[in-house]
Amino acid sequence: RSTLSSSSAASDVYKRQNGSPVIHTKPSEIQGALRNYWGEVYALKQINIEKARTLLNYFRRKCGHLFAFEALVMPDEDGIEQAIIMAKDSACGPDGIPYAAYKAVPKLAAKVLHTALQDLQLEHPESDLASFNEQFVWMAPKAAAALDGRVVHRTPNNLRTIFGSNADSKLIASATAHPLVCLLYTSPSPRDRTRS
Repeated sequence: RSTLSSSSAASDVYKRQNGSPVIHTKPSEIQGALRNYWGEVYALKQINIEKARTLLNYFRRKCGHLFAFEALVMPDEDGIEQAIIMAKDSACGPDGIPYAAYKAVPKLAAKVLHTALQDLQLEHPESDLASFNEQFVWMAPKAAAALDGRVVHRTPNNLRTIFGSNADSKLIASATAHPLVCLLYTSPSPRDRTRS
């Protein structure tokens, strides 16, 4: 049995109850309380381009020596196939296709995902980006509690948010990030450069 207590930060429901937490036991009530608490945090927001540029320029000045971005290229079919082979099993995303489906035919899957990646690089991709980036959201308890053997009882701020993307999205992201991670761990630091 699961329950969720709405905390003071969650919504006006708490305030209407004179300071006593509201206990939700029905799945629909729990979902509603979680939406009230987390909705604004995860809602679609406009990007402030100027602030994004400021942040990226700051990052470039502070960490630019760690990356050789000019050496980066998008993964080819072999790179995507390696990402498929190396992937650990994970929960399915909304499309329900598990990693095992891609692992069963890695060469063919790599060809399909590479085609999708090429499309995603276009200024106006044909791919439906909203469904490509769609995710499940699970809320798991952060730590064990004394009553967990009888009832799982948490407030929204004592839950860990877990996102479940589709495997195709995660495999493309993994194959794309792999060269960047390799550069990060093989680029010399300023201190190493001065020593050589």
